[in-house]
Amino acid sequence: MDSDNLRALVEDFKEKGNSDESIVKLLTAAGYGEEEVRECLGENNQRPAAVGEKTDAVEPVTVAPSARNGLPRLAAFTNLFNSAGEIFKEKVWIMVGIYVFPILLSALVFSPLVSNFSRNPAVSSGIIAAAAFVVFILLSGLAGLGMVYSLKDQSNIAQSYAKAWKTAFNYYWILLLSFFIGFGGLVMGIIPAFIFGVWFVFAIFVYVFQGQRGIKALLRSKEYVTGYWWGVAWRLFILGIIFWIIDLAVRFLASLSPDVGLVISYIVQLVTVPFAVIFEYLIFKNLMEVKPQLAEAQVSGKRGFFVFSAWLGVAAIIAIPILALNFIFGSFISPSSQSSVGAILQQARDSQRVQDAMVLNSAISQWLADVQTTTWKTGLYCSGGNGSFPGGGKCLVSESTSTDGTGWVPINFNVLPGGSPLSGLPIDPANNSPICQFSAVGCFYAIRLDKTFGQYRIYVPLESSKYQAQFGATDGGNLANWYEAGSDISSTATQP
Repeated sequence: MDSDNLRALVEDFKEKGNSDESIVKLLTAAGYGEEEVRECLGENNQRPAAVGEKTDAVEPVTVAPSARNGLPRLAAFTNLFNSAGEIFKEKVWIMVGIYVFPILLSALVFSPLVSNFSRNPAVSSGIIAAAAFVVFILLSGLAGLGMVYSLKDQSNIAQSYAKAWKTAFNYYWILLLSFFIGFGGLVMGIIPAFIFGVWFVFAIFVYVFQGQRGIKALLRSKEYVTGYWWGVAWRLFILGIIFWIIDLAVRFLASLSPDVGLVISYIVQLVTVPFAVIFEYLIFKNLMEVKPQLAEAQVSGKRGFFVFSAWLGVAAIIAIPILALNFIFGSFISPSSQSSVGAILQQARDSQRVQDAMVLNSAISQWLADVQTTTWKTGLYCSGGNGSFPGGGKCLVSESTSTDGTGWVPINFNVLPGGSPLSGLPIDPANNSPICQFSAVGCFYAIRLDKTFGQYRIYVPLESSKYQAQFGATDGGNLANWYEAGSDISSTATQP
């Protein structure tokens, strides 16, 4: 550490009447070595008196003050960045070795599950992906805790994980409290959440280095940041900008070659995350140097406001899924109201379905008028589902939207003069989405091509009571929850 800064601190404590043992205790808690503190105390006690002075008082040396609040300045960003780089090079294999486990979990388990969910957004695959995400977050937190222990105790990979595992519960509780308080701040506005985030950024270091738990770790982190909020925020912001530029470069490479870009992104994470932990550790160490008295002081921050923010965050977290479910399904808040958010979304989907049926009906009418043929593939065809048609019977399922006769409607529209009037066969707007798991009528379209050439019926489901009344009950068909269009609507048959 900077010996000049240490001398300044020793002299300042001496002037305030602290004993040598008290100074040793305070400064070693702030990260200084006991030997160097005692050595500095020896120099201080042996310093010659000023001319004409009969006492052993020393000439005061002050740390460079901040022009704004009179506090010592934090180390410059470049000094912190360079020091972090030196520590990272020295501990690269340990730090990377600790963080490689969550990276492997992400690459081999979480990412494939998310990719599978995007292709097949079923509720079951979504639950599995969410569970994998929770495991990834927990393992990432454990790795972060292990890296801090490695910085504190110079421990290897196994030792760091062992220490992290023994203390993980208390650390996760700190993270959970920080999340709830931060979410409550977000409810109050983005600015409070941002302020809380900077205040609490050193909670993990307070826990590891000083043993403070729960909300005390958060409050002690705030005490260290107080007076240095802007200095800490700007240093973290500049580091974030550097990482953002690196991320842009990785995204550019991913656009050229997705597989190569993915590999590079994992490698970059193996460097940037440990580097960020080291960088934050150095800021915290610097704060301990300029505020050594906090190491043994009682946590004095008032917690009432943060407890309120935490409960506000919990309430918001509970409320958001309920509102989201109502937003998606319209079945939790005022389900019968046509003005509820869910009902409006249902009506929007139904409007699209009715338009799709009309457009498909027009295309088939044009095909029947212009194509010189008297045969087609009779049967019941569906654009999705499990092959069971609510109106009765089984349908052949295909999700293809091709218009060349191989799609879910077995009619070749491409032979029409001027080509197909459809760019692709329409499919349900909620096709294969989680909404379908809760739909009473299904999320697919169907068409019945009768044995009598030219006779057909198109079926599209209706979710909202408004469209069921306006279209399902008045289209001339016999399925109230489906809009039916075609050439044989008056027929009572529902299958070939």
